[in-house]
Amino acid sequence: MISIIVPVGVFIAHLLTLPTVQAQTSNVTCLPSFNWSDNSLGQSPCLQAAWLQAECNDGNWRVNSLPPDYQYIGPTSDNSTENACICTTVVYNLLSACGACQNLTWITWTTWSFYCVDYRYIKEGTYNVTIPYGTSISAWAFDLPRNHNDTFDISAAQNIGDLRLQIFLREQEVYSLQLRHQPPRRLSQPLAAC
Repeated sequence: MISIIVPVGVFIAHLLTLPTVQAQTSNVTCLPSFNWSDNSLGQSPCLQAAWLQAECNDGNWRVNSLPPDYQYIGPTSDNSTENACICTTVVYNLLSACGACQNLTWITWTTWSFYCVDYRYIKEGTYNVTIPYGTSISAWAFDLPRNHNDTFDISAAQNIGDLRLQIFLREQEVYSLQLRHQPPRRLSQPLAAC
């Protein structure tokens, strides 16, 4: 009988190299009237925000529901929460919509970004970190708060979401019509015998 003895240190080192489980979650249940805010994968703005926040937090982030009269806030004065993810208008818009879909209010972009001292270079309407595989971000999340009195605007976001859906449906309709009315392709050169 052959026995294999593996030193404990090697076994522990092996365990440390195994990929870690990453989690992007949310326990928020949005009001049905906010279905327009879901992305193409059916993810709520809360879950989209969790995905984006996870990129700056070792792959893990959870967006929890809020009690009445609370709001999501940006980074705090201790700078431990300041990062390239939270200091974007995209995450601000998503978490503002997450508050709105719980029938709550939200803060202005200026208040949200007050402690984003090291990330003032991030252009509004952009997300400078890689958008992770497993999610997509709703087009309305890239809207600029400065176009709406420095705040997230539900009506504008919904119009962008509806417009994107209308464009998508129109493109599908045009593509479908093209396929139905396209003559068969002909080769420009006759095939030569082998």
